[in-house]
Amino acid sequence: MLQPRDEAALNELLKAQIPAAVESAFADAAQALDAQMTRVIEELPAVDPTLAGAARSTLSRMQHDLQTLHGKMIQAAKRRDETLRRQFIRTQALTFPAGHAQERSIGFVSFMNQYGPALIERLVDELPLDLGQHWIVQI
Repeated sequence: MLQPRDEAALNELLKAQIPAAVESAFADAAQALDAQMTRVIEELPAVDPTLAGAARSTLSRMQHDLQTLHGKMIQAAKRRDETLRRQFIRTQALTFPAGHAQERSIGFVSFMNQYGPALIERLVDELPLDLGQHWIVQI
């Protein structure tokens, strides 16, 4: 979902552009990391029970590093696919001018100036007058 000053939607678009094999490799690495470190955590108490906490924190850091690497890959995809990024930023700017919802920033007067008095007649003719409904109008 498109939000002002938020690139989560762009990240999702870019993830769709990343080859499935790359995403699969990251998922496999995360799964292998969890499995192997869980085994280490389970076996460590045989040597020294106090090392289990250190092993859990090592696992946490390793997971964080893998997530950081994944984020860097997304950033590289953003740089590589500059056209998609420009289109996203333009759409976001049109939808949220000055970071606010379009209907809060652009008043009806601007549409009247652009399309003239015929706009009111067209809206009256085309829009049902049901209360409590929102309508999308293509002009």
